Amino acid sequence: MPGATTCASQKGGQPEQATRVYEAVQWQGIVPDATIFGALISTCEKGKQPEQATRLYEAMQWQGMVLDVITYSALISACEKGKRLEQALEMF
Repeated sequence: MPGATTCASQKGGQPEQATRVYEAVQWQGIVPDATIFGALISTCEKGKQPEQATRLYEAMQWQGMVLDVITYSALISACEKGKRLEQALEMF
């Protein structure tokens, strides 16, 4: 189950594993929902991967999804941890 693996990755802060899960989900033709995207962005935040977090955010926007407060917070934090302060302010 992709969501379970993603949550396990999030707790361990393993963005590479989370990225593989995301790619596997896409390859199978499954459209990730906002919960999966949120977990992936949170994983990227914990793993200090602001570029990947931003790509996921853009994918969410492309699919017409709206971020919740928790996902926005993780995205802003990922930008801050990646020394992308201007981008973090823009997201805020």
